[in-house]
Amino acid sequence: MEDISPYYRDERLYPHFITFNDKIVGFILVTSPPYVAKEVDYSVQELFVLPKYRGTNIAKDAVMQIFKLYSGRYEVGMFKSNVKAVKFWTKLISALEIPVFVEDGSTEIQGNAVQTMGMKFTVSCESTCN
Repeated sequence: MEDISPYYRDERLYPHFITFNDKIVGFILVTSPPYVAKEVDYSVQELFVLPKYRGTNIAKDAVMQIFKLYSGRYEVGMFKSNVKAVKFWTKLISALEIPVFVEDGSTEIQGNAVQTMGMKFTVSCESTCN
C-alpha cells in the first residue's frame, strides 16, 4: 500500500504494529464493514514482517492476537504467486482446525491477469484462546 493514513482516521480500520524486544518488526492492517465483503466481519488486508524475523512464529503470534481481539467471520485474500503467504495462511488455519472456504479467482493489475486465492473462516475464543 502506498498510503495507510486512512487507517489512522477511520475507526473501522485497525492498524497494528508487530513488535519484538521493543522493536517494530512488522504490521497488520485489518478492515471491517463497510470495507469488507458481505457476510464478513474482518479482513486482514496486509501482513508484513521484516525478513530477518520471518520463520520465527512472530507473524503467527501476531495474527493470533488479532483473532483474540476481533473474533468473527474473516476473509483473507492473497496472490497465488505469493507462495509464502499461501503456505502461511493454509498452515495457520489448518492448525486451528476450523472450517475454511477457499476460493480461487483472478484480478487484473496493469492489464495482466493475476491468480488469487481467498479464504473465508470464522474465529472465536474456542479456536484462539488456547
